[in-house]
Amino acid sequence: MGLRWSPANMSKKNLVLLTVISLLAYLLVEKTKVARKEAFFDEKIAAAEKMKSALDVIKDYYTIHEDPESDIENYSTTELLGKFSSDITTDFGKLSAKAISLNPNFAAVIVDMLKKANLKSGDIVAIGCTGSFPGVNIATYSAVEILGMKPVTISSVGSSMWGANDPQMTWVDMEKLLIEKKIFSFRSVAASLGGIDDQAKGIGYNGRKLIRTAIQRNNLTLIEEKTLDASIKRRMAIYNEASNGAPIKLYINIGGGIASLGSRINGQLIKPGLRKRLKLKNFQQEGVITIMASQGIPVINLINISEIAKRYNLPQDPTIIPAVGNGSIFSSQIYRLELILTTLVTLTVLLFALSKSNIYLWTAHKISRFINRFLFKQSALGGQKQNS
Repeated sequence: MGLRWSPANMSKKNLVLLTVISLLAYLLVEKTKVARKEAFFDEKIAAAEKMKSALDVIKDYYTIHEDPESDIENYSTTELLGKFSSDITTDFGKLSAKAISLNPNFAAVIVDMLKKANLKSGDIVAIGCTGSFPGVNIATYSAVEILGMKPVTISSVGSSMWGANDPQMTWVDMEKLLIEKKIFSFRSVAASLGGIDDQAKGIGYNGRKLIRTAIQRNNLTLIEEKTLDASIKRRMAIYNEASNGAPIKLYINIGGGIASLGSRINGQLIKPGLRKRLKLKNFQQEGVITIMASQGIPVINLINISEIAKRYNLPQDPTIIPAVGNGSIFSSQIYRLELILTTLVTLTVLLFALSKSNIYLWTAHKISRFINRFLFKQSALGGQKQNS
């Protein structure tokens, strides 16, 4: 008859001790994570700093030149946001999206996209700007400047609410100011009115006149065609001419410019962010972005700014401009592998030490069973021999 044995339970005291030590080890590992720089950290920081400098220049301009009553409350970014309405306001606009675009770290997001598109210094980048998102325009210019690319930009001057809709400080005026202050070395080569059909049909005669005046005082080529198709073709011709026969490596659309997108529906069909290969669908109307894509050129669609910000963990609707270098686009928290291994070994040894009596009993039980079986077998064999 074999020995009967059941493993002894670990004492409650040892179980509590092991639990407490395990929790402390978990907290130690969790609280001692270290920062790891993300790819292209230095370029991202440089682009964000450049954007911050550009925003400071524009803010200083408004501080010196005028002190308007603002329609905005609780924003430290007041000077950098446009008006609710003006003579050159073409469309509705979301205040929170405009505030998001004034985060200098948005420039680091553009750096990330450009690098993922495998662009390098000296590559030609075609850009389509609008007056609606001067913050995103500046973020894009900052990234392109830092990475040493060669941009060819065409802008539409009209702006939605809260954008660059001050008739005396339109987007193309901001460009000129930022060049004068040596923030950027390039600006638009041509500009259109923007708005409906790229002809500013949604605003009055005086608004269209103010936009033309802004384009003229900045010595830019005026794009004012009779149809949207003609405006799109003119833009393509300007991009190709300005590139001097060199290949355009990327197209960036900023905002909802109709000539750039082709139609509002296209803006919904083309997802925000980088698209190395844009699937060509039955678009309602071809725009510059779809024409570029049909030529095998990667595109970046900077529309639906809230979604892009969420994707890159940038703050939504910030009331204070975030500091440069703030966010997971620059660095992430990772666990210390050597601490994890040390903790694991320590807990394993401790578990063995606290349960060694159980292990001894288990071992003895196994040996006893083996001996009993061996003796029983030998006894049975002996009996068989005697019977024979």
